[in-house]
Amino acid sequence: MSPIDLTTHLGRRGALWLAALALFTLSTAWSQETDDPAQSASVEALDQRVRILERLREVDAEDGAAKKKKAASVSHGPRGFKVSNADSSNVLRLNGFLQNIGYFYPGDTADALSENFTVRRARLDIRAQVGKHFEFRLHQDFAGGTLTLLDAHVDLVLAPEFRLRVGKFKPPIGYERLQSPSRLHFPDFALTSVLTPNRDIGAEISGIIGKDNILEYALGVFNGATDGGNSNADNNGDKDLAGRVLLSPFRAGESDLLYNLSLGFSGSAGYHNTVLPTYTASTRVPNRFFGYRAADTAQGRVIRWSPHGSYYYGPFSLIGEYVSSAHTTRAGQAAPEELTHTAWQATAGLILTGEAAAWRGVKPKKPLDLDSAWAGAWEVVGRVQQVKIDEDAFPAHANIANAAKEAFAWAAGLNWHANENVKVQLNYENTTYKGGAAADKDRNDEHVVQASFLISY
Repeated sequence: MSPIDLTTHLGRRGALWLAALALFTLSTAWSQETDDPAQSASVEALDQRVRILERLREVDAEDGAAKKKKAASVSHGPRGFKVSNADSSNVLRLNGFLQNIGYFYPGDTADALSENFTVRRARLDIRAQVGKHFEFRLHQDFAGGTLTLLDAHVDLVLAPEFRLRVGKFKPPIGYERLQSPSRLHFPDFALTSVLTPNRDIGAEISGIIGKDNILEYALGVFNGATDGGNSNADNNGDKDLAGRVLLSPFRAGESDLLYNLSLGFSGSAGYHNTVLPTYTASTRVPNRFFGYRAADTAQGRVIRWSPHGSYYYGPFSLIGEYVSSAHTTRAGQAAPEELTHTAWQATAGLILTGEAAAWRGVKPKKPLDLDSAWAGAWEVVGRVQQVKIDEDAFPAHANIANAAKEAFAWAAGLNWHANENVKVQLNYENTTYKGGAAADKDRNDEHVVQASFLISY
């Protein structure tokens, strides 16, 4: 092989190293055979050149490592858009969520209800990791043509077992409310959500403990949002204390059957001095089925508690919860009175195409692909739910002619998961009421067909 071929084969730096090695070997031999000063000087010069070459290689390696450390990477996939530096100590994530729902009333022969299409949710979610221990989130909803701030918080993350969160976010009350709407079995939350706050402002510590997340906990102090409320401020110095524990006791064992059984309890206590909530159902927008009299206000303690649980096994899923919400209300100058409202729900799903059901949603084995004749994942779902208003609310605090004292609903549906990010839902729901109409009659039953198209990124 010629010298030119050798240089091409090894590369420029490899050839330099071979030359340096040859010179170094030759210089060693010369140093052993002669004590001539001129030859010694030549050997020293060659040795110096070798040292320079070694240093140049070190500098190149250092420069390469520094450039690699500073280099940013950009990626996107089913979980959104991501920008990060080389060691992922600084990360920016961008996610979006759009849901359109059509409401149709096949039993409404009198045309009392307005069939319509609505943009139920249109959200932009920005999350970031800043350094090793800090994160923040800015989450907004543009549905209805208005801007609503949902989440705005900063997190200090010391370990999986300890996270400190400060700002606006979901308080740890209830269970289904804590799930992302894009992962729900149905287009909207169950009736239990009317008794739990939506968002509140405060500070919370939380963490995950044990192998495979055996125990989850959260404990926080909040301004105190009303039932179903989205708090942006506080009108008094009193605060709500809220907490939740969720135990998955069989994850430490070897039982696949019970591995994803989780049982939890959440609760809150505080003092409210503000307007009282109204309760709405998801069968139409808007659908207010209970409200207090105009003179009523919340003046006193508010106590909520909620046992809940979930179970996943293969393609089967089950979620259940019970919520009790007690409010101290006052009608004008009358003495305050404590009213306790309750709600419960049970929701089940079965994925017909065999994918594994999970809290974070369904990931089809074969996403929609017409070329491959793949059709995504199909799921059937069912739900029963009920909310009861305290009997003592009538007639002093609410008018039975326009406020129902009970709502019971059952629903069934079919979900098509085209891929991990696109879900089409078609379901039927029947809701019956006690009270809520003039002459001490029951409000008319509601029969609604909901068609939802949802895409998240």
